[in-house]
Amino acid sequence: MSPIAVVGILGVAVLLWSVLANNRLISIRVWAEESWREIETQPKRRWDLIPNPVVVVQGYASHESDVLEQVTAARARSVDASPPREQVKDTIQRSRRYYSAVVRDFNMPIQIFCRNLVAGLFGFHERQFCALIDEPERTSSVRFK
Repeated sequence: MSPIAVVGILGVAVLLWSVLANNRLISIRVWAEESWREIETQPKRRWDLIPNPVVVVQGYASHESDVLEQVTAARARSVDASPPREQVKDTIQRSRRYYSAVVRDFNMPIQIFCRNLVAGLFGFHERQFCALIDEPERTSSVRFK
């Protein structure tokens, strides 16, 4: 086999490898973006749902104070019950763990030799791991008028 053919085969192999590495990095980047959106969705969903029952109870309370007392007592009992609250907490935690795993899988090839050359060539940059959401959405507060 001639040296030109060997160089040509090596060139095609390197080109094919770089295309495959680029496609893999793109796939992992999309997974990271998707998993981050899931993390953003969980606190927002909780933030949106918590005030709704409180507003309904407040409107009805002006007519039925006994009902308000019963609902308040039931709500206090439900807050003490851990399974539903823990499920919401575990859902957010599971989403954060998934995102962190995808970010790890995305960041590692960017740092490893050979793939870091492809990553630099195509403009891939490391993603940040999960950070806490804005303060108002991390905590829920109910205001009575």
